[in-house]
Amino acid sequence: MGKEKRRTVVDFFVVLFVIGLTFFLFISKRSSELISRSAIMSPEEAHQDLMKRIKNTPIDPTYSPKGVLGMINDFSFRLLDQSSQYKVSNVFIHWWNKKQGSLLECFLCTIECDKEEKKKWERDEIDYPVDLTWQELKKKQREETSLMMIDVRRKDLFITSHLPSSVNIPLNQLVDQMFTMDRWTEIVLVGENYWQTKLTGETLLKLNFHRIHRLMDPIHVALKKQGAYR
Repeated sequence: MGKEKRRTVVDFFVVLFVIGLTFFLFISKRSSELISRSAIMSPEEAHQDLMKRIKNTPIDPTYSPKGVLGMINDFSFRLLDQSSQYKVSNVFIHWWNKKQGSLLECFLCTIECDKEEKKKWERDEIDYPVDLTWQELKKKQREETSLMMIDVRRKDLFITSHLPSSVNIPLNQLVDQMFTMDRWTEIVLVGENYWQTKLTGETLLKLNFHRIHRLMDPIHVALKKQGAYR
């Protein structure tokens, strides 16, 4: 068996292992708060919910896993973060998020809009947030001139390096800065890891935003592909 074939076989079993382990670690963590257009949150509720969900995750500044349980949780966070970067395992994660109720199908939208616009965006049952590869992001940037790319990292990290045309809205300022924006804005979220963009996307859905996407690559990987922009 040639090197390329062996590598393909190994990659296949690694993906299967990651998917199986991710499922095992998160099968008991089904969310009890399903996202629904009929249960839109106020800015205060959305901010409180976001801060609550950040607690005890890797994006919590005070996060410090202790003991065996802490080590297991930390490993599961890191595993899911890595798995989310690969298309095959990301499909599984996207499906699992839908089962948890943390995705929202486009046809459930209740906000009135132009018939042609509605027809354009709701021709398929799209589950938001939509996960994008780097190639899919570049294609969307070419097709959507009004696309808004939001970098949810801290301001100092954003100043050091960021993607062209991205704007910085740190997580703790998200609700205040986004609440007055058009809910039909085409948005792509980028961040340090899966958890930042996942929680950001779910919070925006709870504020009745519609076209939310997240870049699968963490920012340091995206910067290598793009070339740091200062």
